[in-house]
Amino acid sequence: GGGSHIEGVFQVCVTYRTTRATDLYCWIMFGAEITLWFLFPLISLYLTNDAGIGSIFLVLGVFSLLRYYMNVGAILEEVGNLQALQGNNNHKKWQNRSRTIDIVSNVTRSRTRGE
Repeated sequence: GGGSHIEGVFQVCVTYRTTRATDLYCWIMFGAEITLWFLFPLISLYLTNDAGIGSIFLVLGVFSLLRYYMNVGAILEEVGNLQALQGNNNHKKWQNRSRTIDIVSNVTRSRTRGE
């Protein structure tokens, strides 16, 4: 069995394209999300005389919006570091960072899933 051995040199060219959303796009998407997923259902509930359900939707919606848009994990991911958490000395600085990591781990991971 005289198999032949083939060697070759290959040149591989890969193109990576990185895009970043503009401020205008972010504001448009924010407005669209608020309008479609919060204001439209809320107004519809009140116009159809479901004020009780509309009020519950309003309260739960506000809390959900705050939790979604004030997500600590997403903010830290965007910032990329914990430089905003300063202290007078190293002990205080690490204490602040430790508390933030506890908050992030509890916010970004569901305890009910057993993770």
